[in-house]
Amino acid sequence: MLQIKKLEIKKMDNMYELIRSLKDQVETMLKRFELKNVEDTTMVSSEDSEVVRTSLDVIKTTTESLKNAEVGDEVLDNKVSQITEAVEKVSNILSKGKDKLIPDFSLQAYYDFLDTLSLLEESALLHILIFIFLLLCIFSLFSVFFGNEIIKYFKLEERYPKLELYFKLRTKFQRYYLIWNIFTMLVVCIIGIGIDLLLLY
Repeated sequence: MLQIKKLEIKKMDNMYELIRSLKDQVETMLKRFELKNVEDTTMVSSEDSEVVRTSLDVIKTTTESLKNAEVGDEVLDNKVSQITEAVEKVSNILSKGKDKLIPDFSLQAYYDFLDTLSLLEESALLHILIFIFLLLCIFSLFSVFFGNEIIKYFKLEERYPKLELYFKLRTKFQRYYLIWNIFTMLVVCIIGIGIDLLLLY
């Protein structure tokens, strides 16, 4: 009789230890992937995030029922298996989303983001993109005008003779870089002015 009692106590201790380890697993998973961000990422689908939520609800209610009620061996085994199954579902879904190196590319998320913006915010976003493009063109023009001086100042042709062909090609196409950058800047400015005029009327 005493031996059976010891075995039951040992089994209960093992069960509670398993529940404690499962709780730790759930906490670490939630720290890595906050549920608020699970729906926002393209790595986890909305169906999967719903499964995560229901599984976490199962874990929560089952552990609370274990705290509040006196249960026998069969009920305890059943509840622990429910918790284990729920934890496995959550870990499978979250690890599946984490292991995707290249998430599924979807333009719908960007369209949804643009739908949330007002007309003023959309025009501000467009202006930011135009100014970034213009800054890149200015940087390219800067390299056209001052590139040769930098090459001469640091004596790059002497230090790196293997790059001599590149430097020659660069000086040969310098005029085309200049024309191309000025042309693209003019086109972008005209498009921006046209869009702004359409918004005003």
